[in-house]
Parts: sequence; structure tokens; C-alpha cells
Amino acid sequence: MRHTTHSSFWLMLVEAAVALGLSAALVAGGFAFVNWWLPDPTNPWTIRAAPDSLRFAMAMLFVLAPLWWLVRRTREKIKEIHPAHWWIIGALAFLSAIVLAGDAITLLYQWFSGELTGRVGAKITWLGLVAGGALALYGGEMRAGAVGGDFVRKAGTFARAGVMALVVFVVVAGFASVGSPSYARNLRYDELRENALRELVWRIQSYALERGSLPASLSDVLSSAHGDLSLEDPETGDPFDYKTLSESSFELCAVFALPSPLTRACGEDQRCRRLVGEDDISLHSAGKWCVTRTIDTPLKDGSPRMPALVPLRD
Repeated sequence: MRHTTHSSFWLMLVEAAVALGLSAALVAGGFAFVNWWLPDPTNPWTIRAAPDSLRFAMAMLFVLAPLWWLVRRTREKIKEIHPAHWWIIGALAFLSAIVLAGDAITLLYQWFSGELTGRVGAKITWLGLVAGGALALYGGEMRAGAVGGDFVRKAGTFARAGVMALVVFVVVAGFASVGSPSYARNLRYDELRENALRELVWRIQSYALERGSLPASLSDVLSSAHGDLSLEDPETGDPFDYKTLSESSFELCAVFALPSPLTRACGEDQRCRRLVGEDDISLHSAGKWCVTRTIDTPLKDGSPRMPALVPLRD
């Protein structure tokens, strides 16, 4: 066996780094996919984080998958190897085993802590496909003992096909789950609308506690506000719809482009809605959506009361 150039060493080093990143992206994308389609109402954060996690994993796959395919195919054509070649493969297999064990332990811990069995089972299955494939490929290459042997050429063909199949699945499933870039942009605008409504609700309640009555219009809130306060839709520039329903209750409305991720996850499941907050602004639907609040104004003697929030669905 000849050791002629350092090309094999550098290619193997690059392939190892790219393979680790590619494996991480596949695992993260699969986990986010499970969080999106098998939501856990006791952990709303995973539902909120799933779209961004899946998009980031898709971005990594778009870059790393073609790079891994190119480097892997180039390395398979080289007959000579560097003495450190087997050390790199061994380190890669060792790190893959550690990651596999660590993720498996984490998933079992989550299951013991009340995670839904279906979610844990789906994640373990996906983890086994990704990490098991990496261990089988690089561990088998070590056993074969020759980079240019028949094993590597045949296994390389199957490995590239298998990796690209997993990548295509995650990307297609990702677009089907979280939508196109235009969908993501609409979701961002809806998040801005949610934040604006929360800020306005808090300012209106503060105004009522300070003045003893609800503001007649949002402009009254703006004139008494400290700091920046948005009264308009961040995308269209249309003003938010505000009206008083009584001396102590008001309604605030905005037009949303999409149902929120939590609304999509819960659907009409009232138990889920109660767990994540039945009247939380994050449970809005598409189109015009209103939040209604009733508060206690200060007593006649001027003594302030803390606001008693009574959320009501429109």
C-alpha cells in the first residue's frame, strides 16, 4: 500500500467534518419534524421552535449534502492513502457512537420525564437511521482495510444514495411542514403583530389604572406612553382596531396572515388550548382576530387595584 500524497488525508479530514455537520443537520431536521407533526401541548416551546429549527436544518443540508457527495466521490477514486487516514475514520466512528449514545440517553430521559411515547419512538427511529448509517459506513470501511477496495466503491454508492434520500426527505417534508420562504415571511409579520398586541394590551391596562378609565382611542395611549409604541400593522400600515365594550372592558383586533403554530398544533382540542393558554394571543387564527380584556379601574378614593384579567374569546 503506497502513501504518495497528502490529498487523501485532506479529503478524509474534510469529509469527516462535513459528515458530522450533515449528520447533525439530519438529526435536528428529523427531531424538528417530529415536534411539528406530533406536538406536545405541555411544552409549547418545542412547537414554537420547530419551524426555525427545521428551516436551519434545511439550509445546512442544501450546503453540506452536495459537498459531502462531491468529497466522498473524489476520495473513492484515490488509490493511495495517508497514514493518518484510519485515525480520522476511527475518530469519526468514535464521535458518531458518542453522539448516538448521548442522544439516546437524552430521549430516554425525556420519556421518563413524561414525553409522549410516540414522539420518543419516532425520534429514536430517526436517530438510528442517521447514526446507524454513519457507523455502518465508516466502521465497515475500517474493517475493509483498503480505501480503494471493492467495499468502499460499493458502499460509497449505497451511502451516497442513502444520504441523498434522507436529505430529500427532510427538505421535502420541511417545505410541506413549514412552507415556502414567503410563508415564513408571513409568519414573521404575524409574530410582530402578536408582540404589538401584547404591548398595546399592557399599555391600555396601565392607562386605565393611572387615569381611572379606559382610553377613548389608541392615540390617547400613544400620547401618554413612554418610549416607542406601534399602533399600526407592521406590514400594511393599517391601524389596529380598538373599541371599548363597557367602562371596564375593551377589544383589540388585528388581521393575521396565518394561523399561529400553536393554533395549528392544538386545532380544536380544548385541553391543548388550556395547557398553552386558552386566550393567549399566540392562539390566533388567520384573518381578523380580536382579544377582549376586562379590567378593574381604580376605586373612587383613588386607591389603585391590580388589574384582574378575564380573557374572553371573540
